[in-house]
Amino acid sequence: MKTLFLFFVIGCVMYFAPSLIAFARDKSNKVAILALNTLLGWSMIGWVVSLVWALSAEPQRVLVQQTFEGYQPFPPQGYQPHAPPRYAPQEQPTYIAPPYHPPDEI
Repeated sequence: MKTLFLFFVIGCVMYFAPSLIAFARDKSNKVAILALNTLLGWSMIGWVVSLVWALSAEPQRVLVQQTFEGYQPFPPQGYQPHAPPRYAPQEQPTYIAPPYHPPDEI
């Protein structure tokens, strides 16, 4: 009976090895790995995918800080905005209806 219990415990540890690895490595998606392992671990493909996912490296988070050298929140003193160029007013196209031809009588 003890050997049967031992095999059961070893089997559970091996079955949930990807989830245990994910929680030990504190992966950001450890719950998703646990769900994949629990639901599709019985197929070896699901188990291998969850193991690879648990062993994959976390993407590096990069903080980008932009600096605006020479940035002025207001225009400099004496600045005159340029007016947009003036264009000649466009004429609206006139619509000419085609001549009406009543349908031929049958």
